[in-house]
Amino acid sequence: ARTVAGHFPEGRATILDAEDATYDAVAAGAAAATHLHFACHGVFSGANPQLSLLVLSRGQPLLLYNVLYNVSMPAARLAVLSACDSAQIDYRSLPDEAVGLPAGFLQAGVPGVVGALWPVADESTPLLMGRFYHYHLRGDADGGANGSITDPGGPVLGAPVDEPEPTTTTTTTTTVPATTSTTT
Repeated sequence: ARTVAGHFPEGRATILDAEDATYDAVAAGAAAATHLHFACHGVFSGANPQLSLLVLSRGQPLLLYNVLYNVSMPAARLAVLSACDSAQIDYRSLPDEAVGLPAGFLQAGVPGVVGALWPVADESTPLLMGRFYHYHLRGDADGGANGSITDPGGPVLGAPVDEPEPTTTTTTTTTVPATTSTTT
């Protein structure tokens, strides 16, 4: 979480670690954040996709249902779901691929979502996320070839969940375990 937060201006990131990344804290922080970064466990439910979830502090779930109907994210421009299988969908039963965590964040109004189609390694993911934010916040969609720079915007919310040491951080106004967000 700290790695990600380091890419945002000082004071713009809120990290919710361990016990602080509760559902209520994440929901409150998401209301003002421009960037949401979740570094936690993810679970896809093929039987009932609205029960797919991100595991927050103390095992509290952030269900797809909550993302769609209970959590307000009016300022969010990007949600990074750095969680195992967070972008999974059941393409055999749901051929339109419209039901899953990424689509839920998009439907909730977040214009950009990054998720994982596979398990996320605790050792390498902070490195990947650090590079992602390095280029993303500079507007370098091509990995640095164009050299453009943009302002990262407002505060970020993020926090790692069940990690021995914080490894990835996002800058926001509020942070949640395995979640980061930014607000303007």
